[in-house]
Amino acid sequence: MRSLILIVTGADDSGKEKLVAGISEIPVIEVPQAGTSNGSTVAISFGRLALSEDLFLYLVALPPEETYRFLWHRAQADLVGFVMVHDVGSGKISETAKAIEVIAGYVDAPWVLAPHSVPGGKDTKTMAAKLSLDSKVAVVTWRLGDKESARKVVATVLAKAKETV
Repeated sequence: MRSLILIVTGADDSGKEKLVAGISEIPVIEVPQAGTSNGSTVAISFGRLALSEDLFLYLVALPPEETYRFLWHRAQADLVGFVMVHDVGSGKISETAKAIEVIAGYVDAPWVLAPHSVPGGKDTKTMAAKLSLDSKVAVVTWRLGDKESARKVVATVLAKAKETV
């Protein structure tokens, strides 16, 4: 049995855990953030998706903060890529830009920007321009709770990873 890792990251409350939960074939395991009394804030979420009988994709929702850098490094050997989730309605584009900058400093892997769409949401080209994204970075919108659109995000990262092999 072989395994690969896909990290799902983004600003606080961007929808990381929802993307993992939306496509995981197993119940998602959530690790609460240290220091929260009721465990309401999730630091890390784990899920799994079978790509074939002997190949599994482990989905890890992981914050982009420097505190978690060691986990990014641990995942590097099996890392197929990452997804940068962005909540279009949050107005946190500067937090997403900072997360991209931080991760780009220590991760060399294919990735996509995955804004979850809301009615009347921002144009993806405008968003890509505001984030100064390289033209190689795909922008794939998805909807919270929609498995098919979440799978499209993952499929795009896997296709980009296959291009680099």
